[in-house]
Amino acid sequence: IRRQRQMCIRDRSNIYAIGNSKYLVISDKGLYNYDYESNVFKLIYNAQNEIIPIRNKINERIKDRKEFHFIDNKRYISINVNTNKIDVIDQDIAHQINDILESDKNGNDFYAISENKLLLTYKRTKNGLKLIDKTPIKHTAHTISDFDDLIFLSGNNGLSIFEKSKKLIIDNYIVCLLYTSDAA
Repeated sequence: IRRQRQMCIRDRSNIYAIGNSKYLVISDKGLYNYDYESNVFKLIYNAQNEIIPIRNKINERIKDRKEFHFIDNKRYISINVNTNKIDVIDQDIAHQINDILESDKNGNDFYAISENKLLLTYKRTKNGLKLIDKTPIKHTAHTISDFDDLIFLSGNNGLSIFEKSKKLIIDNYIVCLLYTSDAA
């Protein structure tokens, strides 16, 4: 009988293939290398707060450069998935980030949702992330994604859209309503 390991994995989108039968797994405790064949989890990074993957280029970075980039405790971190070497790219990000993505092919432009209802625009420099712009969001957003010139901000109250070229936000483009009925 195999002993089960207690570990909270937030969701399936936080599991990444890193080669053969090996996976990178994000849990509340940190980052793990998981070997499917031997059924072994190996902790490679202890989370200080919450690991927030930098979205969009995750699979390409792992495949091409063997790197995984994420935010933890206001720090931008890169970890080599083969050697487990950690590189802190930015030591002190001014805002608490809830979700973040790279928005260009060169890995220089970033958009993030902060906990205080801001859409943040960053530019990567040799010293880390430089804050370029802050755009207020009317309703709380928890997930960010993009397509071409659009940034999509999803939240419990609906979807907001930000046009990068115009720097224009359309709050509550799609509104989610909770329906209750008193009818029997």
